[in-house]
Amino acid sequence: MKIRNWLITISLSLSMLFLLGALALIPPAPVAAGPQPQATVEPSPRYGHTLVTISDTVYLFGGTDIPPTQGIRSDRLHPAGDLLNDLWGYTDKDQDWKKIEPTGLVPPPRHSHGATGIGNWIWIFGGIDNGNTVRNDIWACDPVTNQWTQKSWTGPYNAPHVYENTLTSIGNEYLYLYGGRDQNGNLRTASYRYNVNTGEASSLWAPNGPGARAGHSAIGRFDRIYLFGGYSGEPPTYQNDLWVLDTESGIWIKLEPSGDPMYGFPVPRAHATMIPYGDQILLLHGDNGGQPFNDAWIFHPQENRWEYATRRVGDILSRTRSAGAPLDSETSEQARAAQTSNQAILIFGGLHDGTPIAETSILQPIDRLYLPLVTR
Repeated sequence: MKIRNWLITISLSLSMLFLLGALALIPPAPVAAGPQPQATVEPSPRYGHTLVTISDTVYLFGGTDIPPTQGIRSDRLHPAGDLLNDLWGYTDKDQDWKKIEPTGLVPPPRHSHGATGIGNWIWIFGGIDNGNTVRNDIWACDPVTNQWTQKSWTGPYNAPHVYENTLTSIGNEYLYLYGGRDQNGNLRTASYRYNVNTGEASSLWAPNGPGARAGHSAIGRFDRIYLFGGYSGEPPTYQNDLWVLDTESGIWIKLEPSGDPMYGFPVPRAHATMIPYGDQILLLHGDNGGQPFNDAWIFHPQENRWEYATRRVGDILSRTRSAGAPLDSETSEQARAAQTSNQAILIFGGLHDGTPIAETSILQPIDRLYLPLVTR
């Protein structure tokens, strides 16, 4: 009996060892690890795009990821290629980009167009398309219905074919178009007021205005249009003059502001961005065709003076993500900026040593522009 019990024990032990060995050969079942982080989806590297703030969202449209060829910058026509007509939105709530897929017709791909917001609509005009054709079409996008609509242009004057122009707005009725280059590369003095309700355009040309130029910056503030810099002539001569359009009289006035006591005035430049900053106007970035600038200036309309804000905006940026080449505050150019709903500054894209980038940067809070002099 003892022998039989001993044999049974050995048999059971061997069976258990065999079973354990077999189980060891079976791959373990996957274990649920909870929600996994998703790859961030964001706009591709580009420049020549536009940013427009509507309500709580900053909208990005178009641009190009084609690196400028030798001797060709955005103040020249580009080689034909794949340009962009995608639409993206960024909100402070999500702190992220979301691609928007409009229904129906969409504007042809383009870069170096003008854009602005009026009411709850995004408006764009002009630019260069895939066929290297300078356009004169005007489109509006309603973010609520998620639809683009091509608008009509009526009146005694044909819509100008321009790029590197500006498009600004005052109130909820009028758009203001100024300057740009035409198909032959000629600088234009095109100055129009466009009624968004009727589609009728009227000329605001003035012999003593800012003159033919492109690559300038403009913003609508306090029933006036402020216009800064850009370039004129051939070869380009970069400007740092400041003009204001009285939208009631249609008269352009050249301002003679005082400079910062220590730093003087913004260096002549093109491709800068002007955005609201309380009752003031913030001027960011720009370039002069060979030298990019990442400084920041504040213009005080009530006092008619410039204030130097920071030597290099890149020094105080909190970068959230990047794709392509990293942002370098001394070599990036043609980035675009907009103010978010919580008064921060969003900066996206541009060129880094001639290569388009997809850098998203947030300056938060905006008051950090006012650094004590000893920390600049």
